Amino acid sequence: MHEALGREAPSDATADAWFADYLRHYRAQWRAFDDVLPALDALATANRQLVLGVVTNGEGDPQRAKLEACGVAGRFAHVIASGEVGVAKPDAAIFALACERLGVERHQTAHVGDRLDLDAHGAAAAGLRGVWLDRPGAAKHAMPEPAYEVTTISTLHELPAALAA
Repeated sequence: MHEALGREAPSDATADAWFADYLRHYRAQWRAFDDVLPALDALATANRQLVLGVVTNGEGDPQRAKLEACGVAGRFAHVIASGEVGVAKPDAAIFALACERLGVERHQTAHVGDRLDLDAHGAAAAGLRGVWLDRPGAAKHAMPEPAYEVTTISTLHELPAALAA
């Protein structure tokens, strides 16, 4: 590619330094949305027996680092990462594994996510309550036809009431 642009390829050391700088800037931008902590606090206040976990289609260590950087890592009992368990959303197996690790029954569990197809429909297909966080202005993926009944919220401020309904 560099030759096509009439440039010399950088040395490995230069490329490594560039990538390290990129990662530093990328990680410095990790922040929770403004509604995350208030929603987590409201959920904790409403139900002291509530157990929270994270189900992610990613590698565990980077996802845990993001949770830590956002100041919410201690709020979650488990992080179930597809890269560690070998199965990804929307496969029902990852939701079943999450419920097993959290010690909860599927029919008593909700999964909240920003993807209708992977999160809300995947959870509903697995026997959980699917909650789609459809944030205004967020990039949208191709939306599938409604396959399952799910709860739709536009902010996490709506989550405690939606779960109580």
